[in-house]
Amino acid sequence: MNSGTRIATMVGSTMIDGNDNSHFYALGTYYPRSHMEHRSSLLSRAVLRVKNCSQRDIEYFAKVIARFLDGWLPHAEPHIITHVPGMRMPDEVCACRQLALAIHKHMAPNGWVEVRSLLTERRRKKRLQRSCKTVFERIHNVADCYKVTAPISGYNIILIDDVVTTGATMSDCARALRLAGVKTITALALARTVSE
Repeated sequence: MNSGTRIATMVGSTMIDGNDNSHFYALGTYYPRSHMEHRSSLLSRAVLRVKNCSQRDIEYFAKVIARFLDGWLPHAEPHIITHVPGMRMPDEVCACRQLALAIHKHMAPNGWVEVRSLLTERRRKKRLQRSCKTVFERIHNVADCYKVTAPISGYNIILIDDVVTTGATMSDCARALRLAGVKTITALALARTVSE
């Protein structure tokens, strides 16, 4: 996502990198712990618990997202739910993977959606995204960082992340998925970070 791209809530969407077949949705706004609104924001505190792998909060958000997807996605086309890879952690402890699995579990029984870990780092980021101070630094830090691990040409992808700040990581994951030949990308995050 370029710095001029607006991140939308579930009631609207925006294209990822201007691609008509890619849309992004977020449930709400995340206030980082350093922000004065964090303590009064129930969503921010719940998202932080998801990032720390709280199963109760993962299940809650998964049910909300599953209902949204069940009512919105075309059921006749195959979809794969995948996730943004965790920072230097195995899939088993990645909160985004756990969220993707829970979303799949709570969707109406069907044969048109499966869940798979499709993305991995092709190179390590120079530093943690949260240590980058500008949008340019965040974009440059993850540029060409991710690759797809399986053939997925022609599939519709649902890409899950916990929090989106500038969209740099989500956009690089979407770039890798498009290079692999996916049909559409629906990117979902629990929240977008408010700028301080």
